[in-house]
Amino acid sequence: MTSLLKITVKVNLVHGEQIKFTLERDEKELRNVGNNIENTMKSNYVGIELEDSLTLIPMQNIATIDISPAPKILIQHVVRGGRRVT
Repeated sequence: MTSLLKITVKVNLVHGEQIKFTLERDEKELRNVGNNIENTMKSNYVGIELEDSLTLIPMQNIATIDISPAPKILIQHVVRGGRRVT
C-alpha cells in the first residue's frame, strides 16, 4: 500500500486574501509536481477543486503561491537551499 504525503498550499492574492488548502499525494504523483507548477504558471488562471466546488483564479490576481513541504523535483527557475532571515 502506498502512503500518502500531506502538502499544504497557500495562494496569496494581490488584495490580501489567502486561499489555504491541503492535498494528499503519493510519491508517484509528487514526481510530476514541478512540471504541473510550470504549466500552471504559463496559463492565464489557476483552478482549485475544493470538495464540491471549483475556484478559478486569474493569474494577475495572484501575488504568491507557497507549497510546503517543497517538492523534491522542481522547475528550472527555482533557487534551492535558501534560509529565511528576519
